[in-house]
Amino acid sequence: MQYFLKSKIICRTFQWWKNLLIIRIFFICWVSLHFLASNLFSDAMEEIPLDIRNNYAPTFLFLEPRAVSPITLSKGKSSFTSGYSIANDIKESNLYVNKNIPYAYQRPFIYDYFSHRYINPLQAYIVSDLYRFGRLENQYRTSIDLESSYFQFRYNYGITDKIELGVQASVLSFNSGIFDGAINSFHSLIGVYTGKEFVPSNKYKYYVSGENGTILSTPPRTGLGDSVLSAKWNLKASAENGFSFALVGLAKVPTGAFRYEMGSGKPDGGAGFAMKYKYNKIIGYFNAYGIAVSNSIMGKGANLKSYAAATVTLEYLLFEKISFLSQLDVRSAGFSYQSSYLTRPPILISFGANWKVRKTSILQVSFTEDLSITVPDFTLQILWKEYL
Repeated sequence: MQYFLKSKIICRTFQWWKNLLIIRIFFICWVSLHFLASNLFSDAMEEIPLDIRNNYAPTFLFLEPRAVSPITLSKGKSSFTSGYSIANDIKESNLYVNKNIPYAYQRPFIYDYFSHRYINPLQAYIVSDLYRFGRLENQYRTSIDLESSYFQFRYNYGITDKIELGVQASVLSFNSGIFDGAINSFHSLIGVYTGKEFVPSNKYKYYVSGENGTILSTPPRTGLGDSVLSAKWNLKASAENGFSFALVGLAKVPTGAFRYEMGSGKPDGGAGFAMKYKYNKIIGYFNAYGIAVSNSIMGKGANLKSYAAATVTLEYLLFEKISFLSQLDVRSAGFSYQSSYLTRPPILISFGANWKVRKTSILQVSFTEDLSITVPDFTLQILWKEYL
């Protein structure tokens, strides 16, 4: 028994160091690519909204749109974008069995379960109270406690002055993380309690079950994510102050590791539009999309479904090269399931800055907080865009 435990500890330690090494290799490659690109020139560079993705682990199964500027690259011009984001998250549907957790936190999730079974809301609340210290059926369990690292690499090319094409590749890493202690300390400082305080810090869990058994589950892994093809057609452009508009098309190529929940194994598609209005130092963006999702988990007690997404961004040009941005991302649910941990509409609030480091380069940093439970507790992003 002692030998088995030692072997298990050694295996877990090896896996952790392996994931960390892969992350470091990709970071070195990212820095090297931009060092090589630093001598390239361009005659145009536009303002851009925050490049935000909902990094909630189950959403890596389907296509996620991003806010974009309606301005397209000139004919023959290109750009290369690379970014890194890290998200920390915990979702535990069985937290309510712990009597130390305030019932005000537990009750909404218990009620959500019973509201599907009782038409009368009062009956659902009464039964929820009766089950306060009980345990709901195991077939609807969500247990997610992890940190995800997301690397993206995107190349865009202007085939005409009005049409721009793009291709994006990505790498994902699911791991136990290092930020749980810092997050708990911050929550304690501001008097906020989420239930995270009652579970072990920096422990990995990713498990979602339904009526017919496991729906989503994977050990810590690093692998390829899905790729995305994009097209943007500018219908109206304003060089300075004024209104700009473009149509946008997206297609997901299933390159992600399906068995490790890094993709659905099926293609998705989407279409929408991007708008921009600039007045002196203030810029407003609005993006809206409809996403058609392939159902890769049908028959397991949950379904993927098509959804809508919208983003509102406000940018203020504080200095000639530095601007500050705030952004609200809202999506309808991409899942049909019995638990609110998948079916609540994701809502993200983000704050960030753009710095025009050189004539050809933009550095973007941002921070995203959750406004709903289908979003990570927090996400940090850094992005570099080079105009070639």
